[in-house]
Amino acid sequence: MQTQHYALSELVIVGAAFWSVWRLGRVAMWSGAIGALIFGLIAFVGALRFGLGEVDAWQGMHQAASQIGGAAAMALVAMQLVLATGRLGEARGLPLAIGLGLATGLLAGLFRESATIIFIVWLLTAIFAAWSLPANNVFQRVAAAAIVAVLLVNVLLIRKSAMLSEGASWHLFHLLLAFWLVTVSVLLYRQGVAAARSDKAALGGNRT
Repeated sequence: MQTQHYALSELVIVGAAFWSVWRLGRVAMWSGAIGALIFGLIAFVGALRFGLGEVDAWQGMHQAASQIGGAAAMALVAMQLVLATGRLGEARGLPLAIGLGLATGLLAGLFRESATIIFIVWLLTAIFAAWSLPANNVFQRVAAAAIVAVLLVNVLLIRKSAMLSEGASWHLFHLLLAFWLVTVSVLLYRQGVAAARSDKAALGGNRT
């Protein structure tokens, strides 16, 4: 059975991830950028695995990268959303985010059977943080939380869905993950731009 087609949706994630890194880097949201980079690297391993036909030989490596790297990446993206709420200073928040990302990856590596649960815990944290982002009304809060919650639906209902064929489930899951990366990056980018404008206005006010 030909499996090269599985590489296609992995490559979509690679593109989405590296676009997200570029976008988040423009507003110095480095925790989120590192998380997006890890998602992209995991997908790149998957693209090579299927593209080169090393499906069985690379299965263990790809699975480990997905479980350990995915949990760490989710922690980093979640922490970027927490930082964007303004409740933690960026100076101390970034080292904390990186430390938690490393600790999460280590925990997922030690308890591989619980990696998905660890991932979901951080995803729920991200959803709550998105709800807590600065907003003008409840609709904006719901929209922000819904954007992040797309991945929860994806993990629980699309990944390995009994209602879809293996190929359809695989591609839909990966395409939704790519969509999620882009939309969350746009959400964070807008928060970063708004925060920068606010800081600039405050600085200008202090000078007058």
